[in-house]
Amino acid sequence: MDLSFIDKEIQNKIYDDLFSPSLKNAWQALGNLVWLVETITLPFYIANIYTKTRTNNILRKNLERYEEKIKDIPDTDRIPVQPEIWVPILNKLTYYNNERLSDLFLELLSKSANKNKISEVHPKYIGIIENLSEDEAIILEYIKNNYTLKENQAIPYININLDNGGAIGTFERKISYFSELKDISNLSFPENIYNYIENLISLWILDKSEWSYLSDEKEYNELIADPIVTKLKEEHETSWSKATIQFEKKFFQITYLWQGFLKAVFNI
Repeated sequence: MDLSFIDKEIQNKIYDDLFSPSLKNAWQALGNLVWLVETITLPFYIANIYTKTRTNNILRKNLERYEEKIKDIPDTDRIPVQPEIWVPILNKLTYYNNERLSDLFLELLSKSANKNKISEVHPKYIGIIENLSEDEAIILEYIKNNYTLKENQAIPYININLDNGGAIGTFERKISYFSELKDISNLSFPENIYNYIENLISLWILDKSEWSYLSDEKEYNELIADPIVTKLKEEHETSWSKATIQFEKKFFQITYLWQGFLKAVFNI
């Protein structure tokens, strides 16, 4: 790698930090690094990391975590990671300092280095991770831990509406996608749960039912009995008002994309 155009001190930092013996397996697992080293791209790219963005510690930390993930892959099962996977992921690892999100990239990368797991990885998953917040990653982890990844697995939810007795313009959606997902305890911003769900729907990870609901009423009844719903009813269904709280019973479907994505980005 020609780094002669870079300040000598920066050169030394690059070699010491990124190409130390401790990270040998991480770089070897990427396999096709030689392809990029032989171009002018990598020297300028790494120099920019050190001289402008100052993210060298982030990249090194992520590579060390990658090294830890791949150490148990037998040599006979280890394969070179293809450029269409590792090139965009390596770029993300230079600035993704959030361990929960960077770990999703690292899991993709480690499975791409394993001949027995490579079939679970798709380049599309990289773009999905890019569009997730940390809270949304927590929601997906919750789903992975609490739902069996199989066809027709579903999560019931209700939409809660206010009908003010038929007056014009008085039908109002009060809460959308009211489900057990609202009770996930370790979200940083639980008040954004409905926005998070909308984003997961837009990414086609979640698929919402429009015209059907689950035949088992038990879980719907539990949602309707929730204190949040009780409070809404107390606020609006008064003795002097014709208003009523109404419920649309729906469910989220676990799509094939969702199943494949969760298998690829979590250690399943």
